Amino acid sequence: MGNPGGSKEAEQSPSREAFQVTPIAYMILRRGNRILILKRAKTGMFSLPAGHMEDGERSLETAVREVEEEIGVKVEPSQAKFVHVGHFKDPIGERVAFFYECASWTGEPQLMEPHIHDETRWALIDNLPENMQPYVRRSLENIALQKPLTEYGWDQSS
Repeated sequence: MGNPGGSKEAEQSPSREAFQVTPIAYMILRRGNRILILKRAKTGMFSLPAGHMEDGERSLETAVREVEEEIGVKVEPSQAKFVHVGHFKDPIGERVAFFYECASWTGEPQLMEPHIHDETRWALIDNLPENMQPYVRRSLENIALQKPLTEYGWDQSS
């Protein structure tokens, strides 16, 4: 009846699909009180160099790889410092984001993927453009306040 050959737990718990979250890693390149931001060509929104983690990749490896792919600079992993984690929710899903910060790298930032980004800019950390991705803006504000976590997309309070 109900669950032939199955466990009592399976019989008692409702059938649910496994929850899926997309892991992302961000790199904050800092020069004094300025950070490097990129504008997405499709949306016109600014963000940080970032990307989805690949299977088997650690978050720092992702951040270092993405900064080289997107803006052509090399960051030594030992020069990057973990500064924050974010959990974001929007209509396309949920993401967990790892933020790293670096003040030393090799090379000069330039657009390496003009089909994805159409502008780089050194922005004052306390004067980000209006069209900054809201959850990235909130994360940067929380980093400045030394808060370890940003949750965005539920009640907008943290």
